[in-house]
Amino acid sequence: MAQGDFTALERWMERRDLTIEGVAAALAPHEGQVPPDYVRQIEYAALARLRIARQRPDEALEILLPTTRAAEKLGWNGVAIETLALQALAFRAQGDVEQALDALERALALGEPSGYVRTFVDEGGAMADLLREAAAQGIALEYVNKLLAAFEVAEHGALGQPGPPPQARASTETLSERELEVLRLLNTSLSSTEMADELVVSVNTVRTHVRSIYSKLGVHSRYKAVARARELNLI
Repeated sequence: MAQGDFTALERWMERRDLTIEGVAAALAPHEGQVPPDYVRQIEYAALARLRIARQRPDEALEILLPTTRAAEKLGWNGVAIETLALQALAFRAQGDVEQALDALERALALGEPSGYVRTFVDEGGAMADLLREAAAQGIALEYVNKLLAAFEVAEHGALGQPGPPPQARASTETLSERELEVLRLLNTSLSSTEMADELVVSVNTVRTHVRSIYSKLGVHSRYKAVARARELNLI
């Protein structure tokens, strides 16, 4: 999966007899009564992750919803946290941010007491974006900030070591007028949805501008974008 070799992964899943139909057959008849195999649950999560990567979030949810229910009933918190996190990514891929944040909030509630970090960080940039949206809406702020800090460490190395050098220069000429408007709104507590309402554009348009701003300023988070903008007297 990390190498992007989906064909090899699909061949492995065929050898393991991992299919959506197989998941339903294994879990539905005895859900909550006959414990499914723990390792098989991990494989179900892998199958769902592949479906998300293949742009088939509907199929991923067919796997994740019953898998999460079974894991929660059996008290397998690690599996439940992972599958809820994947649910969040699947809903996000469908464009349903509200359900994505609901699933993420449940995952965070289970993960925070035990300090789960890698379960979230290993899901990559899509999860980081979703956590930033959660932070903007005030969901589990302390824990979410800890996870976002872990993303920074994962990307740039151990704390205290410098990340990639920022771009030598950014100016008002490098950012469009609309990007400057979005940049100023990043310096508020507004969520992406609220910024979209303010600018009378779609949420996806706001996120596209934010990604462009991050790229031009050489940063990877809202906080760092604002800090960099202040250095450059852009806000």
